[in-house]
Amino acid sequence: MENTTPSRRFIADLANLEATREAEAAFTEKHGVALDHETISSLKDTAQTLWSGGSDRSFDALREILLPFDRKTVGVDWKARSLSYQPGSIIQAGFYYLLQNAHLAKRCANECSKRFFFAKRPNERYCSSKCFTEAQRKTKREWWEAHAEEFKERRKK
Repeated sequence: MENTTPSRRFIADLANLEATREAEAAFTEKHGVALDHETISSLKDTAQTLWSGGSDRSFDALREILLPFDRKTVGVDWKARSLSYQPGSIIQAGFYYLLQNAHLAKRCANECSKRFFFAKRPNERYCSSKCFTEAQRKTKREWWEAHAEEFKERRKK
């Protein structure tokens, strides 16, 4: 089975990419791709929109990314009665990974720096245990603020 780690890392890094030239330069160097600012921005917007459920425009963009004009990426496996897909670049591999794992592509319920992540289970809401703990503390703090007076009154009795 194909190693999906580079494509998973690529698409997650792209979706979480900061909107600075320095971050874009580090991204292109890390993943070995030569992309200009407009292309990176467009791919990032497409990834984030798909991550959030998609739109007709993002589905069209995904089709263009995954199925280029030459169509060499799609093969026919007659014995298995299916089509196969062979990404021709890390960009195609990343978006294909996102497509195959859309049910695990989540937005962290906290507003953290890595908002877009792949969950281990479909019902996960937080990108890390740190974000989960922060959300839990916030919920407890809000509960206490709403019920503190009532709780203190009962303790006095």
